[in-house]
Amino acid sequence: MLRMEARGLVERCPSSADARATDAVLTSHGRDALHRATPGHAALVKRMFFDGLDPDPLAPLHTALDQILARGTLPRPSGRY
Repeated sequence: MLRMEARGLVERCPSSADARATDAVLTSHGRDALHRATPGHAALVKRMFFDGLDPDPLAPLHTALDQILARGTLPRPSGRY
C-alpha cells in the first residue's frame, strides 16, 4: 500500500461505511495504470492456465462463468464476450 500510494496509484480516504476504517481508493493515475496493465496480465493468465487445456474441460467452465455474469453482479468483460 505504501509503495502504491507513493507512486500516486492509490490514496487513503476515511471510510464512508465505517468511521473506524480507512479505504484505499484508486486515483486516476492508478486507474490508467490498471487499464494499461490489464491486456498483458490477461494474456499471461490465458497462456499459463488455459492455452494448454483441451476444449472439453473448458466448456463447463465457460458455461459456469456465463451463468455468473448473467446474474448481473459483475460487469461483463469487454472484448470477445
